Amino acid sequence: MTDEQYDKLPDSFRKFRQQYIQTQATKEEEKGPNTKPEIDDDFEKEIALQIPIGKRCRLLNGGHRGSVRYGINFNISQLDKCLKWD
Repeated sequence: MTDEQYDKLPDSFRKFRQQYIQTQATKEEEKGPNTKPEIDDDFEKEIALQIPIGKRCRLLNGGHRGSVRYGINFNISQLDKCLKWD
């Protein structure tokens, strides 16, 4: 099948892909240039300061172990659902 014959088909992956790309571009334009949520620098700072650098932890889902390498701002209540502190 030639490209010209394929392009004449009413439903093809090529047409689907073009529509998908156009739809995604439209969605990105609607979002605007800065769509990231702004988080206050002091968000749960007190909780983050209680977790010392080097503290060991283990994921509850999968059991992977790790350690805190640097301080970040995060939601501790969500973190407690997936980590077990050693």
